[in-house]
Amino acid sequence: MVTVRACTCIGFLGPSLLALSLLGCAGDDGRETDGGGNSNGALTLTAGNSTGGGLTNGGATMGGGGGSDSGASASTTQGAGDDDDDDNDSGGIKLDLAGIPDGGSLDCDEENGGLEMDLSYIWIANTNVGTVSKIDTRTGAIEGRYRTANTAESPSRTTVNQFGDMLVGNRGDVASVTAIASFEHRCVDKNNNGVIDTSTGYDDLRAWGEDECVLWHASIPASYELGPRALAWEGGVVDTLTCENSVPNPRVWVAFDAANSYEAWRFNGQTGVVEDKVSIPGSNGRPYGGAVNRDGDFWFVIRGSQLVYIESELLSYQLFPTPDVPYGMSIDQNGDPWFATYNNGAGDQVYRFDTETLQFVSSGGGQGKHRGMMIDHHNRAWVIGNSPCRLILIDAENETLIDDNIPLPGCSDPVGVSIDIDDYVWVVDRGASKAYKINPDTLAVEFTVEGLNNPYTYSDMTGSLLRLVADPLG
Repeated sequence: MVTVRACTCIGFLGPSLLALSLLGCAGDDGRETDGGGNSNGALTLTAGNSTGGGLTNGGATMGGGGGSDSGASASTTQGAGDDDDDDNDSGGIKLDLAGIPDGGSLDCDEENGGLEMDLSYIWIANTNVGTVSKIDTRTGAIEGRYRTANTAESPSRTTVNQFGDMLVGNRGDVASVTAIASFEHRCVDKNNNGVIDTSTGYDDLRAWGEDECVLWHASIPASYELGPRALAWEGGVVDTLTCENSVPNPRVWVAFDAANSYEAWRFNGQTGVVEDKVSIPGSNGRPYGGAVNRDGDFWFVIRGSQLVYIESELLSYQLFPTPDVPYGMSIDQNGDPWFATYNNGAGDQVYRFDTETLQFVSSGGGQGKHRGMMIDHHNRAWVIGNSPCRLILIDAENETLIDDNIPLPGCSDPVGVSIDIDDYVWVVDRGASKAYKINPDTLAVEFTVEGLNNPYTYSDMTGSLLRLVADPLG
């Protein structure tokens, strides 16, 4: 375990940043980065606010915000870089780690009128053809396919809330986000015919505007490939007596690159109306992965060597220069963000940012070339590796690399990893156009899902990460 010192600070990075006190870092030199995001010099933190004044001590930046896809039928088979410009270059292990079990089906179905709320779905984007697939994680069946915009606009990241609603980001010429419901009781009978007209499987792809489980669609002011990548719903706590969620209408964060600034918008989850905007000056990289903590504070990485924190209520922000170039990210049950780096190969690491000490802590990296990562409910961190393609396992509790070379038979260009409702690991392979379901204890491939098209999804595509941080027992 290696600790990388970001800055000597006094205070706690908590729900309110008003109490945060920062001390200057000895030897700070501005830490320039080259065009590839490589860092030179010591880590620095710079403090300021959205009006240009505020606290500046060579340390963190704090500011206020503004108020067949493939033409074939799907099949389930048994198996034993920057999006388009990045380099595309053993079983038997069981960790006996104390953890928090995932919740499975909600126990409050009867209180919800008997409505089924079994969150056993994973949402994977078919990037080249502008659709997203809803896949049953227990059977591997594609239970629905949906257009994400009027034209194919390069959908990628997906994020799922505690009610099963999914948001997907489109990064094409006309950037946008689209919300889709998993369950018919959350869909809208727009034509008032008494039924929900929606996709029922792989071959049932409705025209744009005709699927009634597509809840809303909103444009994003970003040019091609600068569109929304960092997405995350806020969550609440489910009362075990009343079956009510403390956040019945969750909002959803979306971060994107506006050329001369990084923008984070918070949408009303039911209507798609933008409720809050935070603008952060900068142009060295793009927002990539995103996650929220239990308080709804938004963390995201910029693929240009920065970690960003936005406080949920004040909409103030902080920038933390990272030790290397981040790619995928996750967050643990304590609210500490994690990210994997993709830059040097063997020198790449997986880091946790300690929100108490404001230090980056390395868990090692092995062969590097990391893509997406996810933390499960048993203190295991799962990371995707390229060159060679593989799955990586880290003991997140002890911050120790366990296995850097878990095989993925037939893999080509794996990019994303997620955890399903039963704690199985899912790997999305863009090059092979398929997804793997992997047993987390034996590391054996349970099955693969075909019928995807250039799937470039790495994010909380099942909602498991949100359940981990928002309501671990719910």
